[in-house]
Amino acid sequence: MHHAGHILIVEDDADQMQLYTMALAAAGYRYVTAEDAETALIHLAAARFDLLLTDLMLPGIHGDALINAARDRFPEVKTILMSNRDNVRDIAIACGADACLPKGDLKRMVALVGMVLRGDAGKSAGGDGHR
Repeated sequence: MHHAGHILIVEDDADQMQLYTMALAAAGYRYVTAEDAETALIHLAAARFDLLLTDLMLPGIHGDALINAARDRFPEVKTILMSNRDNVRDIAIACGADACLPKGDLKRMVALVGMVLRGDAGKSAGGDGHR
């Protein structure tokens, strides 16, 4: 159990969100959820988070724009962009995300969350970090 890290998860697909929250809770993380970027920004302003874990394709403001806004307003918050698009790494680099990963692999997601929170995502063997 990690027992460290307060995570804001942004995902508009309820089934995906349930999988993410179950996996992160099982690993000992605390989390808050949001279905869109606007709600996520309200949460970020209201409480301290260690990590923003967001889907790319969200209704309204997309995940890359959310990461841009979060980095400007809350620079201490680490960020991970999730997407199954082939160019997710390029998008993550462009918006300044700390790391990116494809959706669906929960073990990899939990491992990457731990690496980003520890500050060593750039050294990951899987190459998910890109800084």
